[in-house]
Amino acid sequence: MTGARDFRALTDVPSPERFVSDLQPWIHEAGNPYLDWLFGAPDSARAALAAWMVSDGSEISLGRVVGLFEGGNPIGGYVGLSGSDLAKCVRKDAITALKVAGRDGRPAFLERARELSDLRRPVEPDEWFLSKLGVLVPYRRGGRGRALLEDFLGRGAQAGFSRFRLDVWARDEHTVRLYESAGFLTFDETFSEEMGMRLLAMRLG
Repeated sequence: MTGARDFRALTDVPSPERFVSDLQPWIHEAGNPYLDWLFGAPDSARAALAAWMVSDGSEISLGRVVGLFEGGNPIGGYVGLSGSDLAKCVRKDAITALKVAGRDGRPAFLERARELSDLRRPVEPDEWFLSKLGVLVPYRRGGRGRALLEDFLGRGAQAGFSRFRLDVWARDEHTVRLYESAGFLTFDETFSEEMGMRLLAMRLG
């Protein structure tokens, strides 16, 4: 069942923390497979996500989320931020992640984090970066992903950005085609033998 569709920056929504449990499923999925691999298990990844979402300095802070609402319910969204902000967020999120990993899990976490760091290509300070984009499963295949991407590009342009960046797993062919249809081009790709995954770095503008 659907209703009126609108996009809301959660900075404009009273008490946005009440939406954490609604937003977490698509953010978790949009961050996989690397989130579960990074933390070693889905439960640990979800615990880190919950901590990141309520942290002002996080890459996926609620303050960076634009939610897609239908009938007043959040059914998807995206996270966008500048390359300069991303660099600061990565450092802060690492500290939170180490706490979630705990003393016993810290060595393995650090090793996996280094592997992921080698996969990701830098985002320039003047680029508007798509960190996460997703829609809850029952609402997919209705043009919502495209609508989210268009809103991301529009808000970035309004903020003064003319260059856009994102990373996507190569085998997620449907999502790769969505980004390509909007004009994004792959400018680099990396491969992790340990994860068995290929990551595409894409740019528009």
